[in-house]
Amino acid sequence: MYKINIYKFLRFFVIFLFTFLVNGNIFSQTGIASVSGTMAIATPSTSFKAFFGRKSGSGCSDNSGGYQPSSNIHVVVLEKSGILLSTVASEIGSFNFSYSPPASSTPVNVYMVFLNRNCNLRFSPGNITFGGRIVGVFTASPKTVHFSSSIWPSNSYPCPSVGSGREPEPGSGDVFSVSNTVFSTGNKNGEKGDFYRIVTLDNSC
Repeated sequence: MYKINIYKFLRFFVIFLFTFLVNGNIFSQTGIASVSGTMAIATPSTSFKAFFGRKSGSGCSDNSGGYQPSSNIHVVVLEKSGILLSTVASEIGSFNFSYSPPASSTPVNVYMVFLNRNCNLRFSPGNITFGGRIVGVFTASPKTVHFSSSIWPSNSYPCPSVGSGREPEPGSGDVFSVSNTVFSTGNKNGEKGDFYRIVTLDNSC
């Protein structure tokens, strides 16, 4: 009996240690403490058109070929860590939604959160707990395209003039909420995608 209990204890300890190391590695790489509901941390397999939607067009109206997960979920992707808030302001602009932003010299992280599958998750939200407090959210299409400091190349994003179809539609039921470090969202998507750019305090500070 004593040996069996030791075996069970060791098995539990190994599982706990593995989970701790995996979660700690994810946190150190992304600054994300956890996700739940219909949300997953993603790293698109290819950078080309990673943040496009799925609506075909010609030239700068093209918004097709974007990254899609294998199931009906929202995803969050790290775009840049440790960037100064002043640089975010100069390269992207003013927040569409602001939450007590700190001094412009404060390091922050930038993330893209989006739904890019043809499904309705308005009543099945996805949740992210970041390592740092959320200070702002961008939702306008021109503010969810490429910015110079992004770790992703410019061809990962559609043209700034791609149009407003990428924007969430709160009047139609798309929702999001912010509470300190937690971002929650539920969206219904057709082909153009629903994209949010989230800025948080850099958790390493």
